[in-house]
Amino acid sequence: MRAQLAVVAALLVTLTACGSTENTPVPETSASASAALSSEEAAQACTDAVYDADSAAREAGTDADWPMPTECTHLDPGDYVDIVFAVNQQLNKNARDELERQAEEAKDNQQ
Repeated sequence: MRAQLAVVAALLVTLTACGSTENTPVPETSASASAALSSEEAAQACTDAVYDADSAAREAGTDADWPMPTECTHLDPGDYVDIVFAVNQQLNKNARDELERQAEEAKDNQQ
């Protein structure tokens, strides 16, 4: 589950970085490779923090009205919103899957 979110977050950061107006190819050096890795790690840290905060809010039965995690403050606001959206989609899918599992279990117990 978190692996899927990590892939989404990494893609979002990569796609946003590719949206620059310059079309001049830049040869990749070890420094730029390290920066890309750092961006992916940063996106993963933000994704994990958002997942934890949103999960805790859901478990507590409250709205996900929590402040932006410090792991996300360095991100572009659009990237942050994309990560929050992806995390919410995953958590909603997890909740639907669990509800379906419980419904199947209840159905099996009635037979």
